[in-house]
Amino acid sequence: MKKLSKCPVFFDAVQHTYTLNGKELSGITSIIQNKIFPDMYKDVPTEMLNKAAKRGTSIHQQIELYNEGFAPEEKSEELKSYIKFFTASSYKVLATEYLVSDLKHIASPIDIVYTDSENNIILADVKTTSVLHLQYVQWQLSIYAHLFEFQNKGLKVAKLIALHIRNGECKDVELSRIEDKYIIKLINSFVKQKDFK
Repeated sequence: MKKLSKCPVFFDAVQHTYTLNGKELSGITSIIQNKIFPDMYKDVPTEMLNKAAKRGTSIHQQIELYNEGFAPEEKSEELKSYIKFFTASSYKVLATEYLVSDLKHIASPIDIVYTDSENNIILADVKTTSVLHLQYVQWQLSIYAHLFEFQNKGLKVAKLIALHIRNGECKDVELSRIEDKYIIKLINSFVKQKDFK
């Protein structure tokens, strides 16, 4: 397995901004929400969204630390469920929070890049929502796969999985990849500020 290419984009984790040569790039989440699912959270109170986001960030950080070899002594139920999933799998962690970009308009970190026993590449996104929005995460991971392969010439993504962590369980859900032509169309609709159809 060759070493993954390092993305030159600067990610400010506090401001949650992406910058390349002084130009700010957009994150993937805002594109998907604006272009495909604009009404996704319209009936959810802001306070509830903020609370869920805070919880999700905490779980992501715990998993990232564990994957990088820094498991805390006191483990949350969510982290325990992830560890149970991970130790039962044949996966090895290749990268965590791996930043990918088209180097023009968009950038985003992939939660986890795994390899399996045959050196296949698997991209995973951790979700902690009460219900797993399959279409949303399918788009998200498909964009990641497109950008990953753009950034790492010669490497192919073999599998996309959502890791849904809820109620003490970590379920891995495999998702089919949306074709690159639709990903390119989505990105172009964002760049040209046109409707995505």
